[in-house]
Amino acid sequence: MSPLLVPEQARRTTLSLLPLGAFETEIDGSWDYVTPTLVEMLGGLPTSSLLGREWLTRVHPDDLPRVVAEYRQAREFRRPWRHDFRMIGADERVRYIGVDANPLPRDPGARGVRYVGLVRDRSGIVRALELAHESQALFEQMQAVAHEGVAIVRGEVILVGNQAAARILGAGSVEELVGIPALSRVHPADHARFEGFGRGTEETFATTRVLRPDGSEETVVVLGRSVVYAGAPARLVTFVPITDAVVQAAVSARNELRLHALEGLLLSPYHRIGLEGMDAGIIEYANPAFCELVGRAEEELVGMSILEITHPDDRALTERNLRAFAESEGQGPSRMVKRFLRPDGSEVVAELRSTIYRDPVTGRAVSMTMFRDLAEPTCCREMTAESHQERSSKQAERKAQTALQGGNP
Repeated sequence: MSPLLVPEQARRTTLSLLPLGAFETEIDGSWDYVTPTLVEMLGGLPTSSLLGREWLTRVHPDDLPRVVAEYRQAREFRRPWRHDFRMIGADERVRYIGVDANPLPRDPGARGVRYVGLVRDRSGIVRALELAHESQALFEQMQAVAHEGVAIVRGEVILVGNQAAARILGAGSVEELVGIPALSRVHPADHARFEGFGRGTEETFATTRVLRPDGSEETVVVLGRSVVYAGAPARLVTFVPITDAVVQAAVSARNELRLHALEGLLLSPYHRIGLEGMDAGIIEYANPAFCELVGRAEEELVGMSILEITHPDDRALTERNLRAFAESEGQGPSRMVKRFLRPDGSEVVAELRSTIYRDPVTGRAVSMTMFRDLAEPTCCREMTAESHQERSSKQAERKAQTALQGGNP
């Protein structure tokens, strides 16, 4: 029984609808039909440059002998021709393509074999594999000389690590790290925070305690980011003992950035000043509301002593409070009422609510101060102790009356 033949026009119409490139050959291997998709895939080559045996001129010279030999062998045994090779497009850019061709049923009495084939552009896949191999090679080159511990983690399992990682994690050699669960070296108390660490996609930054097989512990800073390793997604994890001075500086800088992000959201007047050593009383940050309150620009305030903008009668109290801040740490926010001087000589009265922030790495302390119950600026007058006390008494009296009336003070 003769094989069922699909009419040529119907077959080629179907091929032209496919999102893949397609072609048909004569019995001698020359192409007698190509789809517009294939032409587009190769950078808009003229169709004539692919018909006949011209398509061979677009095969990369290094691949041509292999392509011809494998096609001839497939045709001789009338079997499918599947091959990956490179073709050069109209823009002279190399494309990596994959060909999947099958023999066409023969007409009765016909000799030889014709093929119909589909063509896939595999350039993206090939490049991804190249990048994977490049990233793996780069890691292997860098890990040996890296000062910090470096490891590749996939699915919570360590795939590879460097000498520094083996030393920090208490392994006798790099080979001992391969295949062990990453959490086996994390202190049990920190396991909950690190579950899923090896499967995440976002950059992560944390501190944790390393628990070595001999029972010793060390606190480390851990940074994790997504990479492609050996052709698959993984996590590149770096970690350094927190005793390293460089790490201390980096963690402190990161704490500072987080602090600035919060400070930038404050709408009420706010400033931060140093508390210890040469930084005691020096303004480190002032938000726009505080700048407006005291009538000075931020760049003018930062680096200035808080005493320079404090009313002379309140400076002694301010100095005492600065000295007492460290003693009051952990006892809750402190409050005081004081006066600030503006450049034009006017003054403003404000209630201050201050608390201590101490960097968890360096131990450095600063005072963070928010302003409440602002009074209107005075017109170049001095506020005596009596008027100051009188104002406080009136405020207390108003609050008491409001409370008696059922309102909020």
